[in-house]
Amino acid sequence: MVPELVGDAPSMILSAKDDVISGPSTLQKEQTRIQNYGKSNCEMHILNGAHCTMLRDDKETYETLISSFMNKL
Repeated sequence: MVPELVGDAPSMILSAKDDVISGPSTLQKEQTRIQNYGKSNCEMHILNGAHCTMLRDDKETYETLISSFMNKL
């Protein structure tokens, strides 16, 4: 149901490389599914950290990615 919810909105997926709950491989499958649905404006980035610790463990990258994404809107 994710592709339908995304619609035409630009989207970004952030994943933490050490996340054992929803790790990069799972989220890469979702990105592929979204893109295969015809939504080419979905970007994905893998950051340092674990589930819910990306901001703490990779703060500079996290903030840069969020700012860059928001500035494109």
